Amino acid sequence: MVELKRQIAGLQEAVVLSNSCLRDFLAALAAVEGKAYPQLSLSGRVRLDLDVQERSLMGVRLTPLSVRQRYTGKQVFPPGSESPEVEELVRQGVRLVQVLSKQGELQASSVSLAKEARKMQRRVNALEKIFIPQYERTVRFIASSLEEREREELISLKAVEEKLNR
Repeated sequence: MVELKRQIAGLQEAVVLSNSCLRDFLAALAAVEGKAYPQLSLSGRVRLDLDVQERSLMGVRLTPLSVRQRYTGKQVFPPGSESPEVEELVRQGVRLVQVLSKQGELQASSVSLAKEARKMQRRVNALEKIFIPQYERTVRFIASSLEEREREELISLKAVEEKLNR
């Protein structure tokens, strides 16, 4: 449950961060408006690799995502011909993809953990409402049976003792 709360808090932070990144991306896009759109192909220099790794946390399957930025080394335009606005747009786009992948990871993890928490709650309810009361009744029955036997033995012993004393 603590892990679920931590994941939800992380998801809320990621939503705020992704909103901020999207705002920055749109501002950078507005700065490029009407300027060197062909230069956007310079993003071919940047490659984003998405790594998906599954891991298990107490039986719950989580899917951490990581985005790695890699430069391909391709020079699309001669050095110095790119505008700073386009460079900023590409940087903000890369950052937005990274933040959104983290947000997706946290959201998927939160959903998985919430499903597991619901299943666990059903199990706890079944234990509290069905199995534990059943076992308590069984224990009471066994205890009363043992007490009854003990009384019977005591009565038998007294009867034998009385016969021996006569």
